[in-house]
Amino acid sequence: MANSINLDTAERLDITCRRGDSFALDLDVTDSSGTALNMSGYNFIMEVRTADTINTEDLTNSAIILSTEDTGNSNNKLITHTTASQDLTAGDVVFSITAANMKGVVGGAYVYDIQAVDGTGKVSTWLFGAFIVNEDVSV
Repeated sequence: MANSINLDTAERLDITCRRGDSFALDLDVTDSSGTALNMSGYNFIMEVRTADTINTEDLTNSAIILSTEDTGNSNNKLITHTTASQDLTAGDVVFSITAANMKGVVGGAYVYDIQAVDGTGKVSTWLFGAFIVNEDVSV
């Protein structure tokens, strides 16, 4: 009998981008056999935060820098996601941030994750890691 199980299937992918540049993360999503995953019925959440820790006094998360979700601060809902192809069976999803919105992100080290929500409401974190924003001269 097994004495442990790991249900965390998220993969680490560190991202480095530049302040003021257009941002596009194009993912080709496949299952374990390499077959493109059908994207119909999926919704995605991506958040970039200052840290991946929780304040133990009031149980609040770290500040959200960028998000696909409405966080109550319209300055943060700056990431859009679309399927890269009209064919939802192609397994493509793209996360985008305009150059104008990237100008508002101060260079530094942040963290992010991407969660997938399937048609039944099941939430799984697919990717996580460092989100590094390099400063730019012509911002």
